[in-house]
Amino acid sequence: MGSDATQATSSSGLESALDPAQVDGLTDLDPAAFRRVLHEVADLMADYAETLAERPVLPPVEPGSIAP
Repeated sequence: MGSDATQATSSSGLESALDPAQVDGLTDLDPAAFRRVLHEVADLMADYAETLAERPVLPPVEPGSIAP
């Protein structure tokens, strides 16, 4: 499965679309660091989900108040 994902990434041109500085370091996480980072992302997502009820559905602007 991993080789298919790598093939898809390479064939889609994603690597050529990224700045070399963005590509450098993408694959250097050891399993412990990867796990830690994923836990941080999960915490951010959970924090966001907890505040959804408090967030407005619509932006706080009146129709026509933003110039075209």
